[in-house]
Amino acid sequence: SDALNSYTVDADIDIINLANAVNDITLVTGSQRVNGGSNADTITSAGGAIILSTGADTDTFNFTQAQLAAATVDGGSESDTVVITAASTAIVDADFTNFTTVEVLQLTGASTAVLGTKAQQAGFSTIKTGDGDTDLTIGGFPVTIDASAMTAEDTLTISGSGAITIS
Repeated sequence: SDALNSYTVDADIDIINLANAVNDITLVTGSQRVNGGSNADTITSAGGAIILSTGADTDTFNFTQAQLAAATVDGGSESDTVVITAASTAIVDADFTNFTTVEVLQLTGASTAVLGTKAQQAGFSTIKTGDGDTDLTIGGFPVTIDASAMTAEDTLTISGSGAITIS
């Protein structure tokens, strides 16, 4: 079924197995494990040592920068997106130590990100900028930067190495 299932889950629930439907889940707090279904899932973190694992289809994981380092994420197959939900100038490579099979990093607003081996191992091949000045340092891996959210007044600064494509 492609019906939308929307949930808000409090800290008393330890393991959540999502239906094979389009799921939208918001975690309130705590150390929880979420096992996604075979359709598109959107999971919003509230922080803590959460473990997120999704299956097929395009999934979206919403985090603030401060929530990244404690999370473990396995995006499964298809193209999955990690959205940083608030502008941040503190996004660093180590934030993605426990991330795998996620392909898109989407920034919000004016942001700074320093990405290297951990981001590459996570699977990021596309970075979508936010709608403000963006400063990216890329550490030696191929990436496409989608700057379509930026306006003519915004500045995109890129440093580092690797094959970089700007679209």
